[in-house]
Amino acid sequence: MKNSSQPLTLGLLVSLAVAFVVSWIPNSPVMASLALFTDPGAMRPWAFLTYPWAVPGNGNALFFYLLMGLWLWGIGGQLERATNARTYIVLWLGAALVHGLTYSVVAQGMQNVFLAGPGLPIAFFAVYLGGRYPQQAISFFGVIPMTMKIVAILVAVLTFFGYGTGAPMLGLAAVAPLALAWGLGSRQWQLHPGRSRADIKFERKKEAEFDQFRDEVRRREIEREEKERLRRLFESSLDDGDDSAKSR
Repeated sequence: MKNSSQPLTLGLLVSLAVAFVVSWIPNSPVMASLALFTDPGAMRPWAFLTYPWAVPGNGNALFFYLLMGLWLWGIGGQLERATNARTYIVLWLGAALVHGLTYSVVAQGMQNVFLAGPGLPIAFFAVYLGGRYPQQAISFFGVIPMTMKIVAILVAVLTFFGYGTGAPMLGLAAVAPLALAWGLGSRQWQLHPGRSRADIKFERKKEAEFDQFRDEVRRREIEREEKERLRRLFESSLDDGDDSAKSR
């Protein structure tokens, strides 16, 4: 187990809380500036990464925002302890980007559709951990015992209905990137800290050279086996010739 501190998750929660508070200011530009609007005329390139910090400044969202923060603290903290800072950041930004692209493509032509809030990247985190540790037992929200695999399935179902109510195609658009999260988690993908491109390139070169060496050894073994087979066949034919000569 790595250090129990989780500064990245704490920093992410603080930034989301600040965005939520600022959104309460009258005429706050947070929502309009950070949300991902699917209308090409209102779409901003940076919004594919910033929409998790876009929240409506109203009290109706407060309760669900608090629950989402607790969920991020648990899931994000576990991910931070299981991987490293680079992997954590790449997964968060990558999840936001992939979800944003998928959602915006499917939502083309729909009226008044936009993407806001951290729900989709958090769901990506949860499904990634489900793929990485499918049999790990946890307490869902500290109450219901289940495995991470069940949590991942439950998160995918809630994501579909949460984003697809009244518009199933948007639900599918929200769920589709979670398949990538599961695949990455099941392969325990992560970035390795402290390794330069040169180090990675050198390791790949060594692996390629080893593969070539292994293939060459196998080729020589096949050639040796074939020569041995031909030798035995030749000796057998000589023996047959001797036997036939003696029989005469």
